[in-house]
Amino acid sequence: MLAAVGIHAQEFFTVMNYNVLNFPTGSMQNRQDTLKKIIDFVEPDFILLQELKSEAGLISIAEESCVDLEGEYRAATWETLQSNPNSGWPLQQNIVYNAERFTLHEENVVLTSYRDFNEFIFYFNSEEIENQQDTAFLYVYTTHLKSSQGGENEQLRLEMVEYFTAHLATLPVDAQVIIGGDFNLYNSDEPAYQLLLSEDNAIQLEDPIDMPGDWHSSSYPDKSILTQSTRTSSIFGDGAGGGLDDRFDFMLCSENMLDGSAGYQYVNNSYYSLGNNGTCYNENITDCMPNFSVPSSVMNALYYMSDHLPVIMQLQLDQTSSISELNKKILLRSNMVTEILRFNQSLNETVEIYSVTGKKLLQRQLNGKSINVSDLSSGAYILVIGEETSL
Repeated sequence: MLAAVGIHAQEFFTVMNYNVLNFPTGSMQNRQDTLKKIIDFVEPDFILLQELKSEAGLISIAEESCVDLEGEYRAATWETLQSNPNSGWPLQQNIVYNAERFTLHEENVVLTSYRDFNEFIFYFNSEEIENQQDTAFLYVYTTHLKSSQGGENEQLRLEMVEYFTAHLATLPVDAQVIIGGDFNLYNSDEPAYQLLLSEDNAIQLEDPIDMPGDWHSSSYPDKSILTQSTRTSSIFGDGAGGGLDDRFDFMLCSENMLDGSAGYQYVNNSYYSLGNNGTCYNENITDCMPNFSVPSSVMNALYYMSDHLPVIMQLQLDQTSSISELNKKILLRSNMVTEILRFNQSLNETVEIYSVTGKKLLQRQLNGKSINVSDLSSGAYILVIGEETSL
């Protein structure tokens, strides 16, 4: 067991989901710089991507569009379509992430009858955590459900989600999950959306903004959540027109990320559609009422980059500050311990041990130089001595 003295601190990070429209090819060339303007403004730690056409395009986002961000940005492994491979569908999903803050522990593909769900399992890079087996994993998924209205297309979306919800049953019961993508959903009554949020799923998912209704209807009240299309007509013959009138792009979180029971937590009221101020119904986003939420250069980039708007949310993770920031009166004889945790002086203090996600695992009164910790399995833990804590 790695024992570390620590205190409560929080890390905040940003997640962006974006359908980047036939990237990097298409009628408008050299969009890496256009995307860079958006990314520089948002400063995301995770970028969930749909409609990628090539590995080169994916890598160019990490190496060119993210070049000025703080941190080291990497792309996950490129995977061609594995579900229904003879369909001729040329596009794929993937992720770019801040490798200075997160390590990509594992990546997989969840197969369906139509298109893939891409799975990426991350853990946060903490100086105090040297044994990743006991750190808090974040399961991130991205997908692109079947497009268009009609019963047949709704059924294909439902079938894809059925495969995904079956996959959820293979995860740890307390898994912390994000799924983002272009879901192509028209209203909250659609079976695919209902299944994603079903209480019968092994991992309960939630829509962070919880705003049901007929998103495609002109009478839907809160148009600030709409994401497609940024244009009234296609640009250079690429992408959808019609103006902003659909909520196709989503991010969902596992319930434990909204109720305070997980290490990673959704930050309340942080979810939004970038560049949509709620006044853009059936218009170009550049023609709406003045939008002071983004600079004009970013608004123009959103218009030219894609027919979709990105959706953004923020998460937080409780962590511990380093031992150098603490009172050093208490020192461990050795960081590496087995069944007995020893100190270099006799103490009469309360000792509390927490998981790295903040769950209290043990509380003992220390009367001497050691305590028995044989009940704990090997892993990384937070040790707090003789003070109240809000971990």
